[in-house]
Amino acid sequence: HDQILDLRHQIYESPSKDKKNASSARYHFSDLIGKSETFLHTVSFAKKASRTSSPVLISGPTGTGKELFAQSIHNAGARRNRLFIAQNCAAVPNELMEGIMFGTARGAFTGAIDRAGLFEQANGGTLFLDELNSLDLFLQAKLLRVLQDGIVRRVGGTQEQQVDVRIITAMNIDPKEALDKGLLRSDLFYRLNVVNLYLPPLVQRKEDIPLLTYHFIDTFNHIFGMKITGITPAEMGTDCMRIGLRNQLQRFVSSYYYVPS
Repeated sequence: HDQILDLRHQIYESPSKDKKNASSARYHFSDLIGKSETFLHTVSFAKKASRTSSPVLISGPTGTGKELFAQSIHNAGARRNRLFIAQNCAAVPNELMEGIMFGTARGAFTGAIDRAGLFEQANGGTLFLDELNSLDLFLQAKLLRVLQDGIVRRVGGTQEQQVDVRIITAMNIDPKEALDKGLLRSDLFYRLNVVNLYLPPLVQRKEDIPLLTYHFIDTFNHIFGMKITGITPAEMGTDCMRIGLRNQLQRFVSSYYYVPS
């Protein structure tokens, strides 16, 4: 209990230290690398989704680039000049997530201050909730209420505030599996699943691996001031082709910059 209170104090007293939540979207559709039919179809569908403010649900294994797509949708839409806020629902204990999402009123609990939640902070912009399947069912019900009414009331508060936020959510498991296991409310799922994007792992789109590999080489050459020109065909055909996720491939390429020449 004391650990929760300490963590709560750190989060609510120093919200400006949460760099990820305070940052804006950096990625655009031009940053999404791939040529496979599945990938290009998903990008095309995401571009169409960016023209509206409808909720988007992105699913796929961890490391497939779900936040890259979320940021790209934001940056291509009408809210591009407003804030993009990302929150991983699995990164914060459920005891604290309610205050983070909906805000707190002074005196709501020990050490509580008047603090805007994610919805108030993202008002006019986009809120990206990653690993939604980790969110407590009670908080899913409160999230559904905000989506339906567009109204937020801080924890411990009495005043309600109208908010206009575009919601993009992501899950690292199949939504049907989350529903079957009771990890996701069905009413929330149908509210969020207006646009559904599935990002398959690289093992299901191997033709994208060479493109991504050289993209990462160019990136790391710039970072490290080196001039690695590529990876041998043998290495590309064995090590690379066994990699299943985008972030695994990025780590694989970066490891070459630490190997003695």
